[in-house]
Amino acid sequence: MPLINTSQIEGGVLTDETLALIKQTLVNPQFAGFGLAVSQPLTAHAGGTQAGLQLGPGISLITTVATGGDSVVLPKAIAGSILVIVNAAAANACDVFPYLGDFIDALAVNAFFALAANKASIWIAVSGSASVAGTWASLVTA
Repeated sequence: MPLINTSQIEGGVLTDETLALIKQTLVNPQFAGFGLAVSQPLTAHAGGTQAGLQLGPGISLITTVATGGDSVVLPKAIAGSILVIVNAAAANACDVFPYLGDFIDALAVNAFFALAANKASIWIAVSGSASVAGTWASLVTA
């Protein structure tokens, strides 16, 4: 059975059923065939600052956000980079900060994006390089 197929996406928005399938798939070793590394369950950094948990490439599965606003930090935006963040916490939003000096969507430099509990997000670096500030574009499940 395919893990996720296009019939599970309605109008370009991931359904709740698909989000549940993504969460289930993240712990399935067969997912490694897609070429994206899946993190071990992560705990967001307490305090909600840009000094939060630094994410790596691939898929980051955040299972613990003890207090709303606990945080994680995106890697440096280098154009073409793609990563996935899943906030599988039961109730609290997780603040996603850009790498110092980078941007998220149309937000101010270094401003965070609050990723609600039980939401998955795809992050695409649309600009940036190792020496130039970049921008992450986000696509979040409904």
